[in-house]
Amino acid sequence: MTRNQQNFKRAIKLITIPFLALLLIYCSPKGAAEFETDELIGVWSGLLFQTESKYDSLVLSPAIAPTEAYLYEKGKETVRQITGKGRNFSFKDSSGLRFEGFLSSDSTNLHWVFTHDLWAQSLSFEHKDNQWSAKIHKPEIIDTDYIVYLEFYKDSTGNVQANIQSNKENRKLHFMIDEVLVEGNRIDFKITNDRFGISTVYDTEKRNIALTYGNAGGK
Repeated sequence: MTRNQQNFKRAIKLITIPFLALLLIYCSPKGAAEFETDELIGVWSGLLFQTESKYDSLVLSPAIAPTEAYLYEKGKETVRQITGKGRNFSFKDSSGLRFEGFLSSDSTNLHWVFTHDLWAQSLSFEHKDNQWSAKIHKPEIIDTDYIVYLEFYKDSTGNVQANIQSNKENRKLHFMIDEVLVEGNRIDFKITNDRFGISTVYDTEKRNIALTYGNAGGK
């Protein structure tokens, strides 16, 4: 880091979203507030939040050995086929959506993890009418110990550049930032791996940054 972190550190709210949703925010809102890029210089940090899942609830049927998963989105139902082996149940699809569950030996408890793209959530199920049902809560902090750092600095030509890192993994193994693009209060990045996408919106009044982070294909 090239600056004193204590002097420049500001909190950012980091949200993971699927890649297609990430593309939607690339359109800058009209009348976006202008600001001096010097305001960005320094180190920003924040916790990582999961994206808001488009699904509201999940029902598994039948209860004794689930074979079908019913996902509900604003009342609309979609069905997935469940694969079972003993008391372990799962399913996945090409979008990165995946379920993994375990039924207790007395069939009174179902432990299940619901994952999609870069986030995961444990579900609490209720047993009723030969089915298991659970609400999908959103959003949820992925990891309260996972901190992302975003550093802005100026190169020898006076252009704003950036680095991104976290405290739990080497971000350089995934991608590096090649170029920073500022338009209005939106800040986009050209990065070295097209399987990922990141961009930010700078709130000029609150002096914080919302950063979206997408992983194409949920791999």
